[in-house]
Amino acid sequence: MGYILADPGDTTRGYAMKIGIDGRFIRQSQTGNGMFSQQLLEGLSRLDDTNEYVVYLLEDKSFVRKKNFQLKRMPFLHASSHFRFLLTFPLEFRRNPVDIFHAIYTVPLMTPRRVILSMIEFCWFTNPNEFPASKLFLSQMRLMTKQSIRRADRIVTPTSFGRDQLLEYFDLPEEKVTVVPFGVNENFLKRCNPEEIGRVKEKHAITGEYLLTVGGIHPRKNIVRLIDAFRWLKETRRIPHQLVIVGKDLWRADEIYKKVSSCSARDSIIFTGYVPFEEVRALYQGATLFAFPSLDEGFGLPVHEAMASRLPVIVSNRGALPEVAGDAALVVDPLSIEELGCAIYQVLESPTLREELITKGLKQIQGFSWEDSCRKMLNLYEDLCPFG
Repeated sequence: MGYILADPGDTTRGYAMKIGIDGRFIRQSQTGNGMFSQQLLEGLSRLDDTNEYVVYLLEDKSFVRKKNFQLKRMPFLHASSHFRFLLTFPLEFRRNPVDIFHAIYTVPLMTPRRVILSMIEFCWFTNPNEFPASKLFLSQMRLMTKQSIRRADRIVTPTSFGRDQLLEYFDLPEEKVTVVPFGVNENFLKRCNPEEIGRVKEKHAITGEYLLTVGGIHPRKNIVRLIDAFRWLKETRRIPHQLVIVGKDLWRADEIYKKVSSCSARDSIIFTGYVPFEEVRALYQGATLFAFPSLDEGFGLPVHEAMASRLPVIVSNRGALPEVAGDAALVVDPLSIEELGCAIYQVLESPTLREELITKGLKQIQGFSWEDSCRKMLNLYEDLCPFG
């Protein structure tokens, strides 16, 4: 492995460390990885006026305005994992060295002396059939992941579940993997006015009460079984609700739309596509309940967003979701359409249960703060400082 060193004696910088952070997931329309990256950087910008940060982006997005933060747009080749690994990052570090590099999922061939690697999930190992790639690309991803884990000085993951998986799959020493939980975006705690909620509902043709799910449109989110459970509720329990599915198409979305086209409840199912933050906030607050029956999650940010929005929550018993939800959600087998449908009906029929879940949800998220998470991350940077 090659190292590229910044000069610790360069006093012209005026900073203690120069930290590079992979910000490729931060985009105008972003999913969980982008939200995590942006929240982390915004939190670090509030805490740290001393160190210098360089954030490597694929799209122009001005979200941090601090003199010690540089947002750097990388060339179009950077969108390719192979070019990132072999060319664009190594060339960037050669030209503009940093002291520490915080990588997301993959560590490039040439790196600074110290590397922190964030592994939120690794479904290409745990659920390869659900990963949108050819067998050749999948094998390359696995190889790059193994090499990245070996090269990293410290690996960070947001849950104890993820830490246990990493230790088991890659036979790592326990001290190499650190849990730094995601925080809660406190903007979800702010209440929308009824007019704003009504405006967003009208825009998306929502005419009454509705069940909500939020996340990228792909098979691992288990939307097909949620649709089946909703159809079952419509046919057997005659619920008046609509089902609102928020998120942009990612992979194999056509399978999900095909399912809806043949569903007897199709007229009550709404796909909003990607919606901006303010609309998502309003959609959460206008919903009756939130269902998240994912087949695998490294964390599941929408669970805490729903809890902050004062919604009763139903999650699957897979991945890190039971840990993230704690005792503040109903937990179901995501493969059982009947169990999922019964859980939804149970919440709809019981005001007492709804209020209990809402109260527990607000208590659950109190243990998750972006300020705390960013302080832990900053401590890791300082621990790994190559000239400290």
